[in-house]
Amino acid sequence: MWTSFFEKTHVDAGGLDTIPVISQVGNLPVFGTNPSIGGYWAGVIKCSPDRTKIVLCNIALSLIGDGVELFNFDPATGIVSSSIGIISQGSTYNGKNDDPYGACFSADNSKLYVQNYQSIYQYDLSVLNIADIINSAYTIDSSGDYYITDMRLGPDAKIYFNNQTSKDSISVIVQPNLAGASCAFMPDAIGLLSGDSVFFGLPQMYIKPCDTEQVAVRPLQPLQTKVSVWPNPNNGSFRVSGVINNSNTVVMEIRNMLGELVYKDEFAISNNNFQKEINLKTANGLYLLQLRDSNGRNYSYKFVIDN
Repeated sequence: MWTSFFEKTHVDAGGLDTIPVISQVGNLPVFGTNPSIGGYWAGVIKCSPDRTKIVLCNIALSLIGDGVELFNFDPATGIVSSSIGIISQGSTYNGKNDDPYGACFSADNSKLYVQNYQSIYQYDLSVLNIADIINSAYTIDSSGDYYITDMRLGPDAKIYFNNQTSKDSISVIVQPNLAGASCAFMPDAIGLLSGDSVFFGLPQMYIKPCDTEQVAVRPLQPLQTKVSVWPNPNNGSFRVSGVINNSNTVVMEIRNMLGELVYKDEFAISNNNFQKEINLKTANGLYLLQLRDSNGRNYSYKFVIDN
């Protein structure tokens, strides 16, 4: 059995500091590469936006190797100073501990999201100790196949990740700072272009593995259209109209900020134009209107209902 350690290397405009800061800390069992003793491991290491915490996810073939561990980090020294504790450990199929691979902190550092084989969990980091963190676990979704799926915090403070089954769409946590269902999980919220797919999560950069081969990630392309919601705000009765090029049909969905579907319709487009009269009997608040054309392109628009 190996002991776990972290290497921190400083990079700035002056270049790379070749002398790493090494922190030997951690309680999860880490095995070697011999498959006969469950030696395979994989998972992400993520730092919180305020750079004070690090989370380590570990998939292992051994029953005791799976786990998620949370650490304190000192950005001034680069030292992973201590383990806050193990959030989950061991293998319980379809349980919180089964093959944890992806993780992501919320933008305000108050929540931690962890993905395992089938589910997405939220943990509250504002509580006092590791026992309270563990007990704060809230199941965001347990219906997907998230095996080896990373999670990314976007510049809009939303969290994005893919589903390993479909591979042609991106799910979104709209309000990651909020607790429980208020985080507004939206499955398959963004469709990829026809023929495109995503696996192992969302890269943040171009990758050049060698001089003769370059792998690039094509950015998601929004639906090229002009859409209006009028009036906005409204009392639940409003008109959605616009121009959508090169599409025969459009799927329209409206969700509240909890991610709950309140309206869905699919309709044909005539001469690239459409107009729909909508009458919703729903609570006041902010809503997200999403359009998906027949090529899989997406467009999102926010509006307010205020009776």
